[in-house]
Amino acid sequence: ADANPSPIGWTFNVALQGQGLVRGRENDTMGIGYFYDELSGGFKQIVSTLPRVDLEDVQGVELYYNAAIRPWLRVTGDLQVIDNENVGNDPAFVLGLRAKIVL
Repeated sequence: ADANPSPIGWTFNVALQGQGLVRGRENDTMGIGYFYDELSGGFKQIVSTLPRVDLEDVQGVELYYNAAIRPWLRVTGDLQVIDNENVGNDPAFVLGLRAKIVL
C-alpha cells in the first residue's frame, strides 16, 4: 500500500540471541531485541486533530530468557519496555510468562 492509508512509514528491528550462556543450562536461550517504528506524517496529521493526542515515533526493547525445564517443556520469561507514542505519557512495561509443552 502507498503511505496514504498506512500508519507506519517504516520500521526497523534488530535482535541478538544466545544459547547455553549459563553453565549447566546448555539448552536455555536468552536474547535482547530493539524496534523502532516511524509513524507516517499523514497518520500523525490526521490524529493530531483529536484532543490530547500528539504522536511521536514508537520504539521499544525486549529481554527474554527461555528455560528448557525438560526436553518437552520450555518456560519463557519476557520483559518489554515500550516508549509511549503519545508525547508526555509514560512508557509501558510489559512482563510476560509463557510455557510451551511439546507432545
